[in-house]
Amino acid sequence: MQGSCNLWNKACIKMASNTTVLNDIDENFLLCSICLEQFKDPKLLPCLHRFCSVCLETLIGKAGEKLKCPLCQQTIVVPEDGFKTDFYVNSIIEYVHFKKSLKSEIIKKCYGCTLDLAVTAYCFKCNDFLCQNCRDFHMKNNIVKEHCPHVLELCNVADSNLSMAKLDSLKDAPKCHTHPEKVAELCCKSCHSLPICMVCGAFGEHKAHDLQEVTSLANSERKLLADSLGTLMELKEKVYDMPRVMSEKRTQLEGNTRGQEQVIKSQFEKEQMQINREIDKLKNDFKMQKDTQTAILQKEISDNKKELEEKIQMLVVQHEKVCAEKTRSTDKQIKKFQKANEAEIAKRCQQLESLQSLLDEKTKLVKVHQKQSHDNIRELSDYYDNIIKRFQNLTFTASSILTTKHDWTSVQSIPDVIAAIDPLIADTERQFPSFETLGEVIEVDLDAKEATREGIAEKAMSVIKIEGFNSKCHSIQCIRYCKDTAVVAGNIKGEGQTHITTLSAEGKILFQIFFEIFVFLRPTSTCCDVLSEDSIVAACGPNKIAIYDLFEDVPRCTKLMEDVIAYYPVERVVLCVAVHPIKKLVVVGTNSRALYVFNCSLQYMRTVKLPHTVTCSEEIAFKDDNFLICDTMKGRAHAVSVKGCNSRIVYEFTKPREIVDSNCSPCSICVDQNGYIYILWSSYKSHECTCILVGYQPTGGEQLLSRSVDSDASCITTIVTGGEEKLILATSEPGKLYKFHLPLII
Repeated sequence: MQGSCNLWNKACIKMASNTTVLNDIDENFLLCSICLEQFKDPKLLPCLHRFCSVCLETLIGKAGEKLKCPLCQQTIVVPEDGFKTDFYVNSIIEYVHFKKSLKSEIIKKCYGCTLDLAVTAYCFKCNDFLCQNCRDFHMKNNIVKEHCPHVLELCNVADSNLSMAKLDSLKDAPKCHTHPEKVAELCCKSCHSLPICMVCGAFGEHKAHDLQEVTSLANSERKLLADSLGTLMELKEKVYDMPRVMSEKRTQLEGNTRGQEQVIKSQFEKEQMQINREIDKLKNDFKMQKDTQTAILQKEISDNKKELEEKIQMLVVQHEKVCAEKTRSTDKQIKKFQKANEAEIAKRCQQLESLQSLLDEKTKLVKVHQKQSHDNIRELSDYYDNIIKRFQNLTFTASSILTTKHDWTSVQSIPDVIAAIDPLIADTERQFPSFETLGEVIEVDLDAKEATREGIAEKAMSVIKIEGFNSKCHSIQCIRYCKDTAVVAGNIKGEGQTHITTLSAEGKILFQIFFEIFVFLRPTSTCCDVLSEDSIVAACGPNKIAIYDLFEDVPRCTKLMEDVIAYYPVERVVLCVAVHPIKKLVVVGTNSRALYVFNCSLQYMRTVKLPHTVTCSEEIAFKDDNFLICDTMKGRAHAVSVKGCNSRIVYEFTKPREIVDSNCSPCSICVDQNGYIYILWSSYKSHECTCILVGYQPTGGEQLLSRSVDSDASCITTIVTGGEEKLILATSEPGKLYKFHLPLII
């Protein structure tokens, strides 16, 4: 198909010349890129690629309401009345057939008589050849005097001077769409430039339509096309330069990556040498200390021996006792020095191992960033390759139509060309925020002091105790932030109530809303999410959601699920609500595979069925185009891709390595600004609860780091305050908020 596209472009270049002749038209460019045969009733797509009517119907049958152009991959909505016939290509096919008839060695017979005389002319009104007698009759007889402008003299015609523009001037005007016996005198702009006669325009179905004279309309359409084409050509240099820019960015990325890896390696080797030197020094110090103490002992023994030589007989027992005591004391001191030395050496060796682990981690981060940059460059390269294909096809098609100057061709083809220019200009001028940083690499520093950290336990943490919470009554099941204000949701135990509480940065209660919930045998949970800077959306019961303005206890909007969704099962329960941060869609998770999608005004849009491996949605977060879902019933967390009403699992998050219990389940999930994902896992064993906060890499669901947290931990979220991002962890019963500095992963 790529070869067919190039062939069409080359043919259009030839036809764009004012000196184009029939001999320049290669029949191959009229081949359909699907069936590889000459076009039969060609249909024109909005991207200006054309295919046989039958071939296009086959594609539509497979694609449905939308299809992708086989040549440029542009997504196109199939019109209800079908795609428009390509009148311009049909005209070219007629020209090719006429050229073949001129070159044919088969004897051409006169259309007007049976005398078998040599033909000398061709009448485009009769659509056949004429001998000299019939040609003279055409030129002189008043009966067929309207044929005179359409007669072509063959004796003065050769391929070298037979242009498409000349044949256009000889062709008869099209017939009326309703009255085939009448010549079209008007053009119905409302019906895609349909040719009609005066009767249809004055009295027929077109009398209230936009009717125009064809020559005037053709001139107007040509001017519009020329202006639009000029605007598009101003972007030509940018479009054609994009492959070179992509190549430079790719080269820049490779060079910067190699440089960064070399810097990290050099730092590692430097720190390794320093630690090895410290180990050698400790060994030497120990040896010197041991030699010194041994020398002192020998000297003391020798001195005592000299002093006691005269009393050797009397004091031999005392001498042996003193020697034994000194020996034991010295051995004890030596062992003390040896133990301290071995501990210090072990500490340095552990630091060296941690440094090696840190090197692997930093290198992995660089590789992950490099892969993401490569993927972005490849997507942008594919995007601009597609733009260039569309650009070439549109400019060549537009130029060739302007060259023919055939009124009906211009009227029927130019509006489609102009309609394709605006989306192409918009796609060409599309801005990509990450474009300038495609060739850069993430900057990391290998700090030997950082190598001593254990997981994320060394990260700074502060604790905020919520004032006014009764630890025996209040619980927290969900936490979100509106600016610097925390919004928590939970139950009031023993009272059949739930609450949504607004807190200050210091943990003081600013405002509370209470709900009476009668759940009978239906379990329920209370949750909320931020809809705007001053409003939230909340689940107020097993089957109800509502929008609240901050510090207002009366909902702005309330929806019962069974009122807006047909066939909503009575046993179905709302478990969570989540707001997509970019699209501002409200997604409602339930104790089933069903997700319900609403707009920001709680107007129901569609239902999404999750894959069969997912049983419920306890909590939902968003990462790029993926839904991150906690499935507590199965004890799993997944990244799910959602397209319309369909979904598929992209990957599953690994369970914490620190919990061997297979019954552990995810409680809460959030994503920081760097794309790292955090999940709170809990496990109940022997009536004891263990909670682990785990950090994951941006893609793939692989665990990076973890730490143990309060056994009452219930939910997590992130907040940006003072230009710094923090992770907030709330406990269910004591009412505490733990604040961690982010990112935890780096």
